[in-house]
Amino acid sequence: MDARICRRALLPSIVIGVVVLLLASCSSGDKQATLHGTKPPVPTLFGTTLAPELAPYKGGPRLYIREAALDFGKVPIETNVDATFHFQNIGDAALSIKNSFIRVVEGCCPPTPSIDKATLAPGESAALNTVFTMHEGMAYLHEFEVVIQSDDSVQPEQVVRLKANFVQ
Repeated sequence: MDARICRRALLPSIVIGVVVLLLASCSSGDKQATLHGTKPPVPTLFGTTLAPELAPYKGGPRLYIREAALDFGKVPIETNVDATFHFQNIGDAALSIKNSFIRVVEGCCPPTPSIDKATLAPGESAALNTVFTMHEGMAYLHEFEVVIQSDDSVQPEQVVRLKANFVQ
């Protein structure tokens, strides 16, 4: 009877000891890999860790635009709308922005876009900005397609949307 009690008391101690040893060996391995720089760098996009589908592209320049669309909702007439699209070269070669323009989907008076940097090294970011307003008699929905043409090796023309509903 005493042997059974002794084994029952000893078994939890053995299990706990094994778990502690396993955790310690995993933890020290991670520390060593980090200290010696053996872990691969974590790719980032605009300071945020990349999702696997956005991992750096191998095979040329690749344009990634963070915002697929900007919708400003209802905007009072005579109010400036300041729209900025952020983009980054996630490819392994320099990316050149060849052209950008805005076309009307609904409404009128497309604004003029400006890009702060036309050539991006791998990993480098830039932005496309446009400011527009509507005046008396133009109180309705205005929707635009913003077209960015580049030497992206997969999709050389990308389109994002911009929308504002001007109201009295």
